[in-house]
Amino acid sequence: MASFKVDAGGLIIRHTEDQLLSLVAAFIVEGKPGATLLLPSLAWLRKADDGRILMGRDGFMGTRLHNETSDDIVARIKRWSKAL
Repeated sequence: MASFKVDAGGLIIRHTEDQLLSLVAAFIVEGKPGATLLLPSLAWLRKADDGRILMGRDGFMGTRLHNETSDDIVARIKRWSKAL
């Protein structure tokens, strides 16, 4: 089982893949415009003012996500973690 570290306001918390999926899904549904979720592999999600979700990595500009699910996002994070 994979585990991921998530920065929660300066506190690093280890999550299972299922927990990470839940965090991402909750952010997509409940995140307020302007909110950012810091993710493993130096990734982040940001909710734009128009409600759309952007995803990126530190040092790179984010791209708008169109129909990605939390499963798609976590799969991308897993791919990025292998590249680090």
